[in-house]
Amino acid sequence: MADTNQDLIPLREKLDNDGWKIRLMTQEDYLGAEDYIELSNYGTLIAYIHKPLNQVTEEALISYAESGGKLLVLHHSLASAKTANPEWLKFLGVSIQTESGSYPWKVTAETCHTMVNLAPGHYITSHGISYGKKVDFSFSERPDLKGEYPAFDIPDTEVFHNQRLSGDDEKVVLFGYKVTDELNSAALQLKGLPTMEPTSGWYKPAGKGWVIYLQAGHSTDDYRNPNFYQVILNCLNWQANDPVFASAAFRPPAFTTLDLDLHEPREVILSDGTEVSVQVENIKHKYDSCRKAVRGAEVKIRINNHYTVLDSGMYNLPRRAAGIQVDCPVTSALVHNRDGVLFNPWALDKDVRLRLWPGDSPWIVPDTFKYPVEAAWFSSDTQMTNDPTYVDHGDLPGNPESGIYYHHGLDVGGSEGQNEVYSAVDGLVLSSADLTLSDYRKNTPVRPRYDVIYLLDERGWIYRNSHLYSIDPGVKTGRRVKKGQFLGLLGKEGASGGWSHFHFDVSARQPSGKFGSEDAYPFYWQSYFADHAGKLKAVARPHKLIKIGEEVLLDGSRSRCFSGDDSGLRYKWIFSNGTESDSMVAYKRYGKPGFYSEILQVTDQIGNSDYDFCPVLVIAPGKPLSEQPHTIHAAFYPSLGLSPGQEITFKVRSFGINPLEGKEIWDFGDGSPRVAVCSDGNANVHNPDGYAVTRHAFQAPGCYLVSVSRTSGLGYTATARLQVVVEE
Repeated sequence: MADTNQDLIPLREKLDNDGWKIRLMTQEDYLGAEDYIELSNYGTLIAYIHKPLNQVTEEALISYAESGGKLLVLHHSLASAKTANPEWLKFLGVSIQTESGSYPWKVTAETCHTMVNLAPGHYITSHGISYGKKVDFSFSERPDLKGEYPAFDIPDTEVFHNQRLSGDDEKVVLFGYKVTDELNSAALQLKGLPTMEPTSGWYKPAGKGWVIYLQAGHSTDDYRNPNFYQVILNCLNWQANDPVFASAAFRPPAFTTLDLDLHEPREVILSDGTEVSVQVENIKHKYDSCRKAVRGAEVKIRINNHYTVLDSGMYNLPRRAAGIQVDCPVTSALVHNRDGVLFNPWALDKDVRLRLWPGDSPWIVPDTFKYPVEAAWFSSDTQMTNDPTYVDHGDLPGNPESGIYYHHGLDVGGSEGQNEVYSAVDGLVLSSADLTLSDYRKNTPVRPRYDVIYLLDERGWIYRNSHLYSIDPGVKTGRRVKKGQFLGLLGKEGASGGWSHFHFDVSARQPSGKFGSEDAYPFYWQSYFADHAGKLKAVARPHKLIKIGEEVLLDGSRSRCFSGDDSGLRYKWIFSNGTESDSMVAYKRYGKPGFYSEILQVTDQIGNSDYDFCPVLVIAPGKPLSEQPHTIHAAFYPSLGLSPGQEITFKVRSFGINPLEGKEIWDFGDGSPRVAVCSDGNANVHNPDGYAVTRHAFQAPGCYLVSVSRTSGLGYTATARLQVVVEE
């Protein structure tokens, strides 16, 4: 509700673009509306009224909050004109100080309003906000608030100096202001007025509801300020009675997120107070020749005059540079039209997204996240952030460019109906199967489906757990789950493409103000190896797509050593034709279409070895989809803690092949006879018997390289490989 329909145009436009349902009205509109008593239908009521309130409006706003509504009061709604509304001021618990016979407005105009976060860690003050500095704050009437706090600036606006908060109510102070313009500060001091007050933002209970006040919002440009707009979004999303949003519960992430355009400079303060300047100097994208799909991005950045180059997404971990850690989850090249619809699950509105951590910080607070799948690391195929989906035959040139699906979230392949899935976090169940909490049906990433669980954690992040074969009956909407609690079994339900895997997607408020995908690959890595001690890990992924005769680059540099320096690792590529290369980076050409699986062996300085496999899809240029090679997926269960003689279940399914063409042939790598099985070729995506099953036991400890292959009527072979470790 505003003075005129023009007052909140920038805020209305931004909220409308973010999917909020909005109705804008003036006091006069409200008085004339037949349905004026239906304010209770709205989840939040925003008041921006400069003039004195008429009695009907005043009573309606107070009644709305006291009856259970959330009332957000902006700027002019608590200006000196409200001395004409004593009941309004009493309701808010605020007095307007005036001097007898003097003009009642005590305001500094055309100044910089520095919003000082006096409640660090609160959801409203901390979620998704990039604080560019820290400032000293003090106010004589609140000595308990003296200290150094994060702050951000709203330039060219105005600040009120004559509001005083009642000391006898339950206000929670969120923001103070500090006037930083030297000229105006000097003028204020000459007039005897303070330059700092704890009145820039607060909230309080009001009957069954709540009132939130934000002093900023005078200028239309205030709402274009991304930090102030994020504060407003936080107010809209904040649920006072939900413990996830309670003041003591909200936990900011360990990193700071920046969305930047090319050459855009930015100053930022990290969570430990480290000040850094950041600028993107250059972006170089890598495209394949088959579909013109993005296969990588090299992003050159400058951090405090130190230059470094980051690879975007694609199994890359944060890199150390200039005394901090930084990664680049995504670039704007992945925002594109897919099937005629703009595909931007990352909510990226600029050229590049960066995440910055203090130098020794974990990537995610260790006690807040757990690897959610009961499976050995890379025990099956995976599709991680930015990787064009491929396992289900989806990365073929027969699909139009608009249909490229750059994967967001993390896919971990497994054995249908066997691998257990756990909750990665402590959280509230927003949705389980088809039942969703009413407050989360709109303006959130929650899209209920029979095979999906959505969780909300203390960071305000929403976790999608998808393609579940079954959901534990105890995981019910509205209940809370603990980190590590059993959720269900891995499957291929829903829009899985027919391959059995667990899709895990984290959505968080991004700098754009919208919910967008958060790259959780570093969190997976950190939490898995915290729970499963390892000496080193080979990483040959992501997969490759090339034409016959084209040279492909195979790169083992993403491998990591936990027992020493990565520079001491030795690499060996073992190719499908029996040749080898002892280089970390190898080049290979293929003369025949097929789905190959190339072996990477990594060995550390004391002789420990690990293996991973790079899928390479080689296509025949100019051939229709029906004449291209098929793909294959294999998995085994269990994959952890195996012992000699233990029976292991192996499953396989081929994709893009006639079910009557060929069979899958297993080679277990232990000298035992090969085993032939036949899957359905993904003829029926959700067929419970779609995977062909066999069982095998290894009689001695060791690391076994297992392979399974199927050859089509065209003579094209698809091969999948597995590393099976049997302990002594």
